[in-house]
Amino acid sequence: YDIKLLIVEDDVVIRGIYERVLKKTISSIFLATNGEEGYDLFKKEKPDLILSDIKMPVMNGLDMIRKIRNESKSVRIIIMSAYGESRYFINAIEHGVKGFLTKPIKNDHLEKIITEQANDILLEKNFKDEEQKRIAAEIGRKKSDKILNSLSIITATFFQKGLNKVTTFSGLKLIGDATESNRVVLYKLEKENDNVVAILQYIWRDESLENNFL
Repeated sequence: YDIKLLIVEDDVVIRGIYERVLKKTISSIFLATNGEEGYDLFKKEKPDLILSDIKMPVMNGLDMIRKIRNESKSVRIIIMSAYGESRYFINAIEHGVKGFLTKPIKNDHLEKIITEQANDILLEKNFKDEEQKRIAAEIGRKKSDKILNSLSIITATFFQKGLNKVTTFSGLKLIGDATESNRVVLYKLEKENDNVVAILQYIWRDESLENNFL
């Protein structure tokens, strides 16, 4: 699964076991020995999922979660704690954790929980990507329609009123508005000695610009 997982665990043996179990299915794993290191890694690596113990030196898991939640409401967090420490779970609920694991944790159960979360994360990412693509396509379609409509108006204007300075500038302004451009330049192409030369004819500028230069 192409996600980033941050494991925060002070016990070096347990931390190593978790890494070995999960590296078979998770592409990027980062390790921290306490809440302070975990928070620093969170800011640096921006993980998708955090697996954290609660009772740790320097900074405990709940304090780390509070700090992380001040910066991100979306990152998924799973907490771990020894049997009988349910009060920690209650506090963690208030900070939007996604799951609870009671130590000792069986490897297959750990892998199952992390895999489920990874699937959900990737589904959310795919949904957001598709939604962004749909929005971008809709914006592109509307812009294309606006440009085509502008060209139709320009063509009709030239037929009705002829090609002159007034109609040309009016047309260039329509193109500028439709393409959201600050300037539109019209060149006339002429052939000179087997070479094509572009001769500047008109420049339309958005008058609201402070620096009105070509």
